[in-house]
Amino acid sequence: MTPRIALAAFRQATNTFAAGPTGLAELVGNLRRGAAVRALRGTNTVLGGALAELNRDPSAATSVPLVAAEAIAGGPLTTEAFDTVAGAITTGLTETAPDALLLDLQGAMVTEQGQGGEATLLRAIRRVVGPNLPIAVVVDATANLDPALVDLANALLVADSTLPATFPGSPHLRGADAVHLLERTVDRTIRPVVAIHKAPLLLGTLRWRADVEPARSLLAHVTALEHRPGVLAAGLAAGFVHADVSHAGSGAAITTDDDAPSAQALAAELTDRLWERHRGFDELGAMTLTVEEAIHAAMDAETGTRHGPFVLADLGDDPGSGGAGDGTALLWGLLDLGAPGAALAPIADPDAVARTAEAGIDGRLELALGAKTDEEHGYPIDVRATVRALLDGRFTRDGPIAAGRQDDLGRVAVLVCDGRYGNTVEVVVSERRAEVDDPALFRALGIEPTRRRILAVKTGRPWPAFASFAARVLAVDTPGRSSPHLSRFPFRQVPRPIWPLDEP
Repeated sequence: MTPRIALAAFRQATNTFAAGPTGLAELVGNLRRGAAVRALRGTNTVLGGALAELNRDPSAATSVPLVAAEAIAGGPLTTEAFDTVAGAITTGLTETAPDALLLDLQGAMVTEQGQGGEATLLRAIRRVVGPNLPIAVVVDATANLDPALVDLANALLVADSTLPATFPGSPHLRGADAVHLLERTVDRTIRPVVAIHKAPLLLGTLRWRADVEPARSLLAHVTALEHRPGVLAAGLAAGFVHADVSHAGSGAAITTDDDAPSAQALAAELTDRLWERHRGFDELGAMTLTVEEAIHAAMDAETGTRHGPFVLADLGDDPGSGGAGDGTALLWGLLDLGAPGAALAPIADPDAVARTAEAGIDGRLELALGAKTDEEHGYPIDVRATVRALLDGRFTRDGPIAAGRQDDLGRVAVLVCDGRYGNTVEVVVSERRAEVDDPALFRALGIEPTRRRILAVKTGRPWPAFASFAARVLAVDTPGRSSPHLSRFPFRQVPRPIWPLDEP
């Protein structure tokens, strides 16, 4: 009989320092059930890769799509939000009785009770399906690997969501790898076992970049490990540094064929290698500029738009790491310093969107823009602006990393704001938070990114999407709850000592 593999995704990275919880409303726009999950096929996601693989050879296994849910990074998940998705998964498993389960989890979820979301979900699933159903879990490279998963998952793989679909370790290919592991587990060709080993490191997305050293060499070693006899999967996870939990930090996950001692030894060896190279990550973490330094670097350079824009990454207010998305530090700098040819996206400010809708296209207005969540991301900026566009904020990403993924920012306005010295700045204002790690948003709004001198974007990882056409990509040290400077946060739960907070 052809095995039936259930597919489910539940992805959210929790910033425990964020201003408020992540509720059900944050999930509704990105919640698919049943057959609607099949729309992910071919996208650079774990389920997209799994569906493509299962469609390629239906005789090997068939898919049973259950749920795909995702929320942008934010505060701890409310009980209502968690229970809604977890309940949909467990109910689906009860009703369909599959032969195996593939779970796509971000790996850094925290519930409002302070519990690790992934382990809590797996325990709920095991209560329904029992100990014998094969479960393969794929987490992101920003996961805080929870040792509790060792006893809850049969296989544990790590995907890097910054890699194009054709690269080893990409979500698409990891989804296909997980399908193969489950097929072999169901027919009893293999008996996978998992080991996790942690390192006393908080690396995060600024330091962990697959395309540069030292991560590049470490990941080459991971690939070599997966070619060893008996090793079914190997992975390194940098961790999500804004989750203050007891299992925080970087780590290694190894899945072997019925060889727990070997899995444990290889995981320890991998984290030893990671620790040996950790000083190499320090330089990447220090590569930040102040707002003034970054804007002056872009303004003073001779390259201009002939060789692409300067991309300024708003690190302190990155919605992809739980930032409020309405920080105004870069907006202030661009207006006050007279930056020419600048565009900024997006500032989440529903009230401002409503005001611009009242003014209408080409309308002039004065308003206080941004910083409505708190004062940690700056203060509202009084601007005079012309409304250039009012649009539906749904768009499809077209970059190599997230091609085909759809985003919904609610209503969106493009404002042309008057600068201090006769310059203007195009500002995208949205009803919902969004991480701009893809130039498709600009193009969907009629802003061609390659023709701007400066692009200010709310993301902590701009390199994969913008490096191909940018003159330079600059990491900007802005205020906010996603700052990479971890000494600014009151950690209480992370294991100590841990680098870079301490010197272990």
